[in-house]
Amino acid sequence: MQLFNLKKLSIFITVFIVFGATLLRSQETTEKIDLNTLRETISQQLTETGVPGMSVVIIDQGKIVMLEGFGVLGVDKTEKVNTETIFPIGSTAKPMTSSLAALMVSEGMINWDDPVQQYLPNFKLNLIDPNPEDQVTLRDLLSHRSGYWTMDLSQVIVNWTEDAEWGGGPCAQYTRQSLLKAFTELAPRDTFRTKHHYSNLSMLAAAMACEKAAGQSWDVLIQEKLFSQLDMTRTTTSVVGLENELNMAQGHMQAEGGFRPAMRLNMDLISPAGGINSTANDMARWMMMLIDGGQYNGKQILKPETIQAMWEGHAPCVEIMSGSQYGLGWFVRELEGHRFMHHPGNALGYSTDLEIFPDLKSGFAILSTTLPDPAIRPIGKAIRKYLFQSK
Repeated sequence: MQLFNLKKLSIFITVFIVFGATLLRSQETTEKIDLNTLRETISQQLTETGVPGMSVVIIDQGKIVMLEGFGVLGVDKTEKVNTETIFPIGSTAKPMTSSLAALMVSEGMINWDDPVQQYLPNFKLNLIDPNPEDQVTLRDLLSHRSGYWTMDLSQVIVNWTEDAEWGGGPCAQYTRQSLLKAFTELAPRDTFRTKHHYSNLSMLAAAMACEKAAGQSWDVLIQEKLFSQLDMTRTTTSVVGLENELNMAQGHMQAEGGFRPAMRLNMDLISPAGGINSTANDMARWMMMLIDGGQYNGKQILKPETIQAMWEGHAPCVEIMSGSQYGLGWFVRELEGHRFMHHPGNALGYSTDLEIFPDLKSGFAILSTTLPDPAIRPIGKAIRKYLFQSK
């Protein structure tokens, strides 16, 4: 197996996460588009781009209007993708981790503005801040406004050692706690609370604070308090146990002449930031809960005000797009006059696009088998056209 250059791979994934799937454009036309046309567009894009398969969820005015799989599990597979196919969703894990925090806020277990050291006493960042009394809060970490950019560190020391060809080594010695310790020894890039700097370790620290507040591991916490309540029975925080899963999408990287299968990474160390695995069915349940003001099957899971707190801009993302900000685990802005909440996600060999338009009670998610995915952008544009028409 030809080895990837880790530094180049880290930079590529970071740029793709932050820039590639966020520079969205939609052109309003008078031409109508229906669901059958969307299906044809999706199938045509898979054929033209060589993307093996994907799952798609579309919610329109509070109703699921499309929940389907397209294509096959991999380039060397014949099994069809369906709504129960499992995909690693990369950084789309961040809105899920934020949703858990919002649930805990709704239950009074934590507050957005709690100092993180209240739960993690040793977590002291070297802030660039004129006020020495300021402390990093959960709100600061979830909105990436601490002044730290930590993508290089988290990408390089994630557990790359699943494959013997990667040579083993010190990666296996790291724990989530050791990552947080390394975080505290880094230097910030910018002044505290001035703008957005994308950081996997900030999201990890927020998750660990939630863990300490609840007195149980983050993995168990999000499973019991979020996934189980929403009947997300096939969503997990680890690839461990999925080795023999028959309905698991194969990831692919772009290569000369098309796509080739990629190795599957164990992302457990930074799972709150990028290591969750999910399905179209499970994503639909979570999205419907958010769109429905926190309700699911007649039960209030989140308070509407905590959802709105996630969807308020807290850190300007001017380097990404004019008018864009980062909320609590979400990119937020306006698109064609509609409030727009979104988050892309990428794991090695996989791409995800999640978009919600709260005022329309609409949104969609695309789970794909390739990185990059040349089909996501045109498919997303077609879906937005469908959702926006006559609105």
